[in-house]
Amino acid sequence: MARVHTSYRPRAALLLASACVLGCGSDRVVPSLTSVTPALVCGSDAATLALAGDGFEARVAGVLGQPAGESPTVTATESGGSPAVLPSRWLSAASLAVDLPSERLAAGIYDVVVTNPDGASATLPQSLHVDPAPRVDNAMPMNLCSTGGDFTVSGANFVAGATISLTDGTMSIAGSSVVVVSPTQLTVHFPANTYADNARLDLTVTNPDGCAFTLASALRR
Repeated sequence: MARVHTSYRPRAALLLASACVLGCGSDRVVPSLTSVTPALVCGSDAATLALAGDGFEARVAGVLGQPAGESPTVTATESGGSPAVLPSRWLSAASLAVDLPSERLAAGIYDVVVTNPDGASATLPQSLHVDPAPRVDNAMPMNLCSTGGDFTVSGANFVAGATISLTDGTMSIAGSSVVVVSPTQLTVHFPANTYADNARLDLTVTNPDGCAFTLASALRR
């Protein structure tokens, strides 16, 4: 029987490992994708998505002391569009982390696909929604009386059904009679209140999808 010189054994083991995929020697594993969290990303801010499922595989490749890891490929595709590759990190056979850079995806509804290094893939249709977040530029008038009052809020991406609230950090009140005049303007009535004199009040607009924006010190009592 041929003998392997002891000086070659570590290299031989590394070469064997470099040709192996996790689960080496077993049948090809077809992954499953069960959820994408969060399912809604607001605006163009960066986000981290958690993908859950099963059969996510990572490949270890490399030669003679220079190994490199290869995670499953994750893509997001809007109906009729081209797939956008998203940076992914393999955590386990049931979990992937996806880093969604700011402004990576335009507003829309996306199918998410996980593809293992061996080409097996899984798709979760319409599992990621990217919605534009509202933006608040100002509220007029800038002073809120103890008896309340009517205000005009200017900004962007306002949607019918939006809600508005004010807070001084300890007490919040909800606006009523909200009317979205256009995507850039809405009107609201705030009721009588007990805020302290000269209190600075943060104003938050929340669209029906849950995307929100807060303008700090938008009003003064």
